[in-house]
Amino acid sequence: MKTLTLGKPINLWDSEPTEPVELWGYQCSIDYTIIRYLYGGNWPNGFPPYAKDVSQECDRIGFTDIPLFPAPDTTINRALWIKDLYYSL
Repeated sequence: MKTLTLGKPINLWDSEPTEPVELWGYQCSIDYTIIRYLYGGNWPNGFPPYAKDVSQECDRIGFTDIPLFPAPDTTINRALWIKDLYYSL
């Protein structure tokens, strides 16, 4: 499965994905729930009904070498931190 890179625009509602989609975050269950609620519960065809959580995956495989969030604490720094943590698993 190919992964989407940060910065690549994704138009969720114009067409169905051509490959399976996985949405990953860090302790992101409530974020995903709120996003779905804001869009009226409608989600594009082909998208999963849940987000996969990097923190839960770390627990599942016993990965304990989780670095601290980078400074300054900005949205893009957190997104890059999650991406790096995901690829270090």
